[in-house]
Amino acid sequence: MITDPIEKLAELLAIKAKSWDESIEFDVDEIRYGLSVRIAFALVIISTLLIGFLSERVVETTLTIFSFWLLRNLTGGFHLKSLTLCVVVSVILLSIIPHIQISPLILPYIGLLTLVIVIFFSENRDFKSLSLTFMIVFSSIFFSNSSISLSLFSQSLTLIKIGRWKSTC
Repeated sequence: MITDPIEKLAELLAIKAKSWDESIEFDVDEIRYGLSVRIAFALVIISTLLIGFLSERVVETTLTIFSFWLLRNLTGGFHLKSLTLCVVVSVILLSIIPHIQISPLILPYIGLLTLVIVIFFSENRDFKSLSLTFMIVFSSIFFSNSSISLSLFSQSLTLIKIGRWKSTC
C-alpha cells in the first residue's frame, strides 16, 4: 500500500493516463515511479527557488541546487525512506546553504575534505566519474564560493552510509 503523498498523487495520475490511452506500453507501476521522481524533483527545484527569490538569494540558490545535483549525479548517495521526506529535507538544506557565508580561508579545507569523502565513498568508481568529480570539487576550491562549497560538501556527506542509512530506492 502506498502511503507517501507524492507517490499517491503519481499513482492517481498514472492510472488516469493509462485509462486515457490503453496503448501505453508501460504498466501503472512504471508510470507511477517515473512520475513520482519527476514530481519530487520539480517540488524541490520550485520550492527552493521560490525561497531563494523571497530571500533575495536567487543566484546563490541556483548555484547550490546545480552543484548539489551535479555531484549527486556523478557520485550517488543515500536515499531517504519516502519522497516526501526527501523533498522536505532537500528544500530545507538547499534553502539554508545560500544564506551561510564561510571565510575564504576555510573554504579550501572544506573542498579538500569533500574531495577525500568523494574519493573514498563515491558509489561510481569509474575513471570518468571520479575525474569529473575531482574537477568540480577542485573548481569549487578555486572559485571560493560558500554556496558551491557547502553544497558539494553536503552532497558528499550523503555518500557515507552509517548503520541503517542505506539506499532504499
